[in-house]
Amino acid sequence: VPKYGWSKEMNGEFDYLKGSKPVALRPTPTQIASLLGLAYRFWRYTSSVKRKGRVPFMDPMNPQELDPYKGVPMGGIGGGTVCRSWKGHFNRWNLVPGIYSYETVWADQFIVRIQRPDQSVYQVVLCASSPKASYQHLSEWNWEYTGEGGTYHAVSSREF
Repeated sequence: VPKYGWSKEMNGEFDYLKGSKPVALRPTPTQIASLLGLAYRFWRYTSSVKRKGRVPFMDPMNPQELDPYKGVPMGGIGGGTVCRSWKGHFNRWNLVPGIYSYETVWADQFIVRIQRPDQSVYQVVLCASSPKASYQHLSEWNWEYTGEGGTYHAVSSREF
């Protein structure tokens, strides 16, 4: 993996750096004073959108919680917003720009298939966990992969 990449064992657990979770940055009092007008406009916008029963595409007052399970966008910048976590879940996607879904879509998976000319020898879903029993339509898939021996490699877009 290049020096700009990140790797994680697929069957491992995530350890936060030095045992602490990420902390959101807090603005200084001077920055707060200069941003009051912008904050008011955002508050007016998000309030009006929520009153109409819709979800605002940008809500800086209620940011998405930071966690290590969102992954790196597949395709890089401009390549779409489908993300795959280091456990193998497709868990960040959108149909409307700016409004994201963070639920795992269990039917969206990579499957490795080894085949001889006239028969399928082996196939397995490349995800280190499996869906709940309520997903009966996916029960025919082989969900036995535990992540053992698998490594997730992510490389963010960068300028060369």
